[in-house]
Amino acid sequence: MFGLAVVTDGRNPPMNALHGYQAQQRGWSGRKSDFGRCTTVAINMTLQPKDFNGNNNESLRMLARAIAFSKGQFSLILARCNYQSLRQRLTQQLTEHYQIKFHSRALASSATNLYSNVQAELSSELPDALIVHNLELVRDIDRLLVSTNNARDEFRKTFPFPLVLWVTDQVQHKLRRVAPDFTSWAATPIGFEMATDELIDFIEQTVNQVYGKVLNSGAGRFLDNDDLNLGIASTRRSELKSAQNELNHRKVRLDPPLEASLEFVLGRAADGSSQESLEHYQRSLAQWQQIEPEARATQEKPQTFTYSSERVGCLLYYLGLWWRTYAERHRPEHQVACNHAAEYYQQCIKVFEQAERPDLVAKFINPWAEVLQRLGEWDELEAVANTALTLHQTYGNPFRLARAYGFLAEVALWKSDWTNAQQLAQQALLILEQALSEFCTPTSCSLDTDCDWERSFHQGWYLLSLARSHRGAARALGGAERSQQQQAKIQDSLTTLETAKARTKPQYDPDLYIRILEELRQCYWQQGNYLTAFRVKQQRRSIEQQYNFRAFIGAGRLQPKQQVTNPALPNLDYHNSVTPAIAASGRQGDVKGLMQRMSRSDHKLTVIYGQSGVGKSSLVQAGLIPILKQKTIASREVLTVFQQIYTDWIPEFGKALAKSLAEKHLIKYQGNTLETTAAILNTLWKITEDNILVVLVFDQFEEFFFAAKDRKQRMVFYEFMKSCLNIPYVKIILSLREDDLHYLLECNRLLNLDVINNNILNKTILYYLGNFSPKEAKSVIKSLTAHTAFSLEQNLTDALVKDLAGNTNEVLPIELQVVGAQLQAEKITTLADYLAKGPKEKLVERYLETAIKDCGQEHERITKLVLYLLTDENGMRPLKTQAELAEDLDLEEEQLDLVLEVLVGSGLVFEVPEYPADRYQLVHDYLVSFIRQGQEPQILAELKLTKEELKQALHQEQEERRRAEIAEIKALSSLS
Repeated sequence: MFGLAVVTDGRNPPMNALHGYQAQQRGWSGRKSDFGRCTTVAINMTLQPKDFNGNNNESLRMLARAIAFSKGQFSLILARCNYQSLRQRLTQQLTEHYQIKFHSRALASSATNLYSNVQAELSSELPDALIVHNLELVRDIDRLLVSTNNARDEFRKTFPFPLVLWVTDQVQHKLRRVAPDFTSWAATPIGFEMATDELIDFIEQTVNQVYGKVLNSGAGRFLDNDDLNLGIASTRRSELKSAQNELNHRKVRLDPPLEASLEFVLGRAADGSSQESLEHYQRSLAQWQQIEPEARATQEKPQTFTYSSERVGCLLYYLGLWWRTYAERHRPEHQVACNHAAEYYQQCIKVFEQAERPDLVAKFINPWAEVLQRLGEWDELEAVANTALTLHQTYGNPFRLARAYGFLAEVALWKSDWTNAQQLAQQALLILEQALSEFCTPTSCSLDTDCDWERSFHQGWYLLSLARSHRGAARALGGAERSQQQQAKIQDSLTTLETAKARTKPQYDPDLYIRILEELRQCYWQQGNYLTAFRVKQQRRSIEQQYNFRAFIGAGRLQPKQQVTNPALPNLDYHNSVTPAIAASGRQGDVKGLMQRMSRSDHKLTVIYGQSGVGKSSLVQAGLIPILKQKTIASREVLTVFQQIYTDWIPEFGKALAKSLAEKHLIKYQGNTLETTAAILNTLWKITEDNILVVLVFDQFEEFFFAAKDRKQRMVFYEFMKSCLNIPYVKIILSLREDDLHYLLECNRLLNLDVINNNILNKTILYYLGNFSPKEAKSVIKSLTAHTAFSLEQNLTDALVKDLAGNTNEVLPIELQVVGAQLQAEKITTLADYLAKGPKEKLVERYLETAIKDCGQEHERITKLVLYLLTDENGMRPLKTQAELAEDLDLEEEQLDLVLEVLVGSGLVFEVPEYPADRYQLVHDYLVSFIRQGQEPQILAELKLTKEELKQALHQEQEERRRAEIAEIKALSSLS
C-alpha cells in the first residue's frame, strides 16, 4: 500500500514536472468542514471592517454622474469589477435608480473589433451611454485592443455619447499596455468590489458544484471546463482566482478544507494537464496533509483521512490522471510517468475503500487497471481486474464491466491461456454490443462522445485480444491437424484485426492502433500475402512517426504531427502544436522562407524543386501546410488545397477543394458542384471575397506531364493556372523534381502569363530545396528525436553526420531517414554501439536485407536478381523499366509488381516517372558494392538460366524450405 505522499523522482523533464511539491507550513483558524456541507468560518485580520455595499453605492453614483456629465459627447469611462453577477446587479441599479437610458453590447468570444461592435449597436436614436460587457471573454483580446488603439480618433468622431467599458483587473492591465493611446482618454477607473461573505459563498458554491460533477461522473470521459462551467465562455475561472486574490489581500483565510478544495478546482480549471494544474493539485494535497497531520504517510502506517475522504480520493485520481496524460505527451518519460499514475490511482482507491464508498471505488478503479496493463504488471492487474469485475456486476455499468473482462483477457493472453482469453474477449464484446444497442441508437444518443469512444477505442482492445487469442491457439496446434486448423485460426485472427483496424481511431490511443497494425502485418505475412503485409508495415511506421513513437520514418513520407485526443485525457491547446509541425519536416528554415513568400503580394507563384528524395513532399505536407492552416496572413485566414493525383485531375481537385472547405467549416460553399474548372474558379473567387487567402499546392507535379500526354490536356491546366493567378489572394505552389523543371517551359511558349512576367522559371519564382548541411542534419536529428523515447548521444550524432556527409559535405535526407530507421530498429543510441555495429554502410546493408525479407522467402532470389540488374560492372546505377527487368529475367512483368513496390517503398529504389513507362534506379551509388559483393558469380549463373530452369530452381528452393518447416513442426510437436 502506498502512502499519501507527493511522488518525486530524480529526473528533470520540462517544467520540473517530476519534482514533488514541498508543502509550506502555515497556521489557520476556523472550524473544520464536513463533505456534505462546507460551513466556512474565515478570519479577517484587518483592523476595521470595510463597508463594501456603501462603497459600491458611492461608485455607482460616480458612474451615473460621469455619464450625465458627458451626455451628448464622446467620453471613455472604465468601470472595474471582477465579477459578472455584481456587474449585472449594478447595471440594473443604474437604470432603476438613475433613469439612464443606455444600450448594452455583450461581446462575443470571437470579437476582433470594438469599433464595429459599438457601431452595430446604434440605431436612429442615440443612447445616453453605451455599456460594453464581456471584454474578458474575448479570445484574441490583444488583437481587439490593437485595432481599438488604431481606430482611437474614429471613436470620438463617430460616437457622441459616453462609452462605458466593464473591465476586470486583467483587462484593465491589458488596456494600458496594448491600447495606451485609447486608454489615455479615460479617467481613473471606477471600482466595484464584492463583499467578503459573498466571495466566500461564491467559492463554496462553485467548489461544491465542481466536486459534485466529477464525483458523479467518475473515471471515464474527461469532463472539460465547459462541462464544469469553467470554460472560455464562462467567467467563473477568472472570478475564482480573483476571489482568492482579493481574500488574500484582505487577509481573510478560508477554512482549510475549503482552501484545499479551491486549489483542486483551480487545477481543474487550468485545463487539467498543464504545469499550473499540477502545482494547484500539489498545493491541495499538501493542505489536506496539514489538516490531518496525524495521517501523514510513514513506512509503517499508511496515510488515511478522516475528513472529506471523497474529495481527497478525487484529488488523488486527478493527480494520477495528470501523470497519465504527461506519459502520453512525453514519450521519453512514459514509463516513469505511468508508474506515478499507478501510485496515485492506487492511493485514490485505498482512500475510497477506507471511507467505505464501494460505489466510488467502482467509478474510479478502471484507470488503475488500464495503467497496470500498459506497465505489464500482470499479477497486480489480475487482482485489480477481478475486484473491478465484482464491483461492476454490483453497480451495473455495462461499459465498465466490459472493460474489466477486457483486462482479464489481456492477463489470460500473458498466461498463454488462449481458450480463456478468447472467452473473456468475446464476453467483453458481447456486453459492449448490448450496451451500445441500448444507449447508443442511430436516431438518438445522449452520450455521443462516450459511445464513439467505446466503439472506436475500447472495442478495439477487445477485438485485438480476440485476434491474439486466435493466433495463439494457431501456434499451439501440433501434429497433422496443424496446417488446416492453423490457417483457419489465422484467417479468423485476420478478419477480426481488419474489423479492429476499421473501427479504431488512432488518435484515441495510437499504441493500440500500432499493435493492431503489427498483428495484422504478421497475419498477412503468415498467409504469404507479402505485399499487403508490407503496406501495413508502412502504415504502422507512419502512425508511429505522427504520434512520436518513431523518430525516423525510413523511406516513407513525413506526415504532420498529430495529438492524442483520447476522451479520457485532457485536451491540449492546439495552438501549441505549431513548433512540432515545423520540426516534423526537418526544414524549419525553409518553412519560414516559404511562409514569408505566402505573405508577400509579389509571390503569386512558387516552384519548389530539388533532387528526388530531398524531402519536397515532406516539407509541404508535414511542414508548410500544417502551419498555413493555423495562421492568418495579413488578417486573412488561409485555405490550403493539396493536389497529388493528376489522372483526371479536375474532379480530383474538386474533391480536394471540397475537403478543405469542410475542414474550415465554410458551409455555404460545400453544396457547390466542383466538377468543372469554371465551377472551381467561381468558388475560388467567392472564397477570396470573404477575406480568405487561398493557397493551391500541386505536389509531385512532374507526374502531371506523364498523366497528361496530350498538349490539349495540358493546356486545360495551364489555362486554369493562369485564371487562378489572376484571382486576388490566390497563390499557387508547384513542387517537382529538378530534372523535370524543363517541362514548365511549355507554359511560357503557349500562354501569356503577365502576372509572373511570362517567365515561369524566374529566380524569384523558383525555390531550391537541397540536401542538408552537416549543421542542418544535426538539427534535424535533434528535432526528430526530441519528443520520442529514442534519443542519441551527441557524440553518436556527430559521428553519424560525419559518415553521412562523406566527401560531399552534404547529407541526403532520405539516407538520413533510412540510416536513422535502422539505428532505431537495432536500438543503437551510443557511439560505442555504433562503432560495434556500424558504420552507415553496414546499417544500410542490414536495411537492404530487411527489404529483401519483406518480399518473402519465395521472392528472395528474384529480389536479389532485380537489385543486381539495377547495377553494372562499372559501379553505375542504370535506369531500367519494369519490362526491361522482366525481359532480363525471362519473367512476366506482373511477377515483379511485389518486388518493385517493396523496393521503392523501402527507399532503396527510385521510381522515375517517364513516358511511355516509368523507370527504376537504385537510390545511391554505395548500394552497388553491397549488391554485387560476394554473390556476383552465383547471380551471373542464375541469369543464364532459361525461364523454365529458373522456375524449376525457384520451385525447388521453395520445396526445400517447406520440408524444413515441416521437420521443425514435428520436432516441436515431439517436445510438447
